[in-house]
This record gives sequence, structure tokens and C-alpha cells, in this order.
Amino acid sequence: MKCGYNNCKFNGNVEKDIAIKFKKRYYHKECYNKKTKKRQIYEVLKNQKFASKTINFALKQMVDDDNMDVDFLLFVTNYVIDNKEELNNPFGIKYYSQNYKIIDKYKKKKRMQILKELNDKKRDIEFAEDTDFEHTKITPKYLKIDR
Repeated sequence: MKCGYNNCKFNGNVEKDIAIKFKKRYYHKECYNKKTKKRQIYEVLKNQKFASKTINFALKQMVDDDNMDVDFLLFVTNYVIDNKEELNNPFGIKYYSQNYKIIDKYKKKKRMQILKELNDKKRDIEFAEDTDFEHTKITPKYLKIDR
């Protein structure tokens, strides 16, 4: 099957059993993640009254051409909007993505998310019900006294 993402990095072919179906198209897991996160970034920037063409061009350049992490870009976009940082055009997100303060906050957020996932996992410990344990008591030679 052909991947529905226009800028697919996996040669455009996806197997049906591992594909994610959205509407009538099939996507790789990574391609679908990029598509949905780009859409979320698009909506946030569209609410800031930026032109659609500029937003799409900036997202294509950052995500597809420069291979930036989409989750990180979404975090940066939300951070800039929430903290009322100055953003004159969508290409400014690339500038803010190089800010060490934002990078550290993103890394901290990812670490906390991973720790939460690890704590939420159910700990399954398998105990063997029937343990075969045979012990024969052997006395050492130096304790044997022949008389």
C-alpha cells in the first residue's frame, strides 16, 4: 500500500497489517504522528492570525526538510504562545527551538513522562509454583574422624 503522507521517508510503501488507517488512507506510524502533530501546530498558529501558506511552508521546511522532531516543535509552539513570547512569523519557531531554556524544559518534560510510564506499568513477577530443590548434606572431609 502507498503511504498517505506526501513526504514519507520510508519510500512510500507501507504494509497493510502494520499501517494506521485514517479515513481512506494508510500511513506509517511515524508518518501519521508527523501528520497529526503538524496539524496541531497549524491550528495553534492559525489562531495567532498567521497566513496558511506561510504556516505550511514553515512546517514543511522544519519537519520534512530539516528533520526536526515534531513533538519538540509542538512543545516549542505551545511554550511560545503560553508565555506570550514575541512571534512575528511561523519561521520564528525555528529560532525558539534553539533556546536552551526551552530545550531543558522539554527534556525535563520527556523524562517525567517516561518515569510516569514506567511507574504505571504493571509489575508482573512470575513465580514458579513447583520448585525442585534437592539438597544433600555433605560433611567435609576434614570433619570426618575415622577411629
